[in-house]
Amino acid sequence: EINFTNSQSAGISYRSLPKDFPLPACSGRTELCHALLNDQWVSVPSGSEDYSYTHYRKNQYEESLFKCEDDRFELDMLIETNASAIRTIEPLLEESEKDRGRGGKVNMTSLRAIHYKAIERVYGDHGAEILEHV
Repeated sequence: EINFTNSQSAGISYRSLPKDFPLPACSGRTELCHALLNDQWVSVPSGSEDYSYTHYRKNQYEESLFKCEDDRFELDMLIETNASAIRTIEPLLEESEKDRGRGGKVNMTSLRAIHYKAIERVYGDHGAEILEHV
């Protein structure tokens, strides 16, 4: 655990890392990465964020607020996963439409497991069948 008592702060949520804190090595950074990416500041919890989800609830309203926040995060993740699948599949289908006259089939090799899961989530038990017909 890092002691931030003597660290510089930026607002209530950010603290600078101690000068002697060892930073992990990153071999893939470019000059642009070094200029733009943050290696000195970290977000620290404040207020009720300090307590773990299961050990502390101030009252029923805070409990509801945490549940609502978790549900919204989960929904945001599902929406973005589906949008990613759409962005990946649409160009494949457009390319396939051009090749239909030559008996072309959709090249599904660029789809990742997350895209397959999104399709299965939307189409349920028929997801695999949908993919076979594409």
